[in-house]
Amino acid sequence: MNQGTIVVSEVTINGLFAVFSLFGVWNIIILYVALVTFLWDREEAIRVASGGRAGGHNPIQMVIHATLILLTLTLGTASAGELIAALTGIGAFSGYTRSQQLNYASSAFFCLTSISFFVSAFLLHSAARRVQVKDSVA
Repeated sequence: MNQGTIVVSEVTINGLFAVFSLFGVWNIIILYVALVTFLWDREEAIRVASGGRAGGHNPIQMVIHATLILLTLTLGTASAGELIAALTGIGAFSGYTRSQQLNYASSAFFCLTSISFFVSAFLLHSAARRVQVKDSVA
């Protein structure tokens, strides 16, 4: 080899992919929590502005958001962990198939979290319009 030549193995590139996918899942979860927190703030603002006729926190929506957040985080972290275990040879690894399946499941729950956020935003906006509260954000 020539002096100054950098050799990058396939394991290193796959390891970086596993770490990036782990951070990607965590970034998605942090963003989703921030958006849901913003929605909850708007719900409370609309409840106060309407005198309690609209807005407020719906316990069913809170359970749905929490469940989807936990499932996305768990499956996404497990997917990255399974890929890291494959690369390091730790534990009983069954191949890339399990990691891919966990990644697909995490992506499916991410899609469901997006849908639940937009449904919650639409319900909040329609509730504000129904009681004629002008909210510049919702």
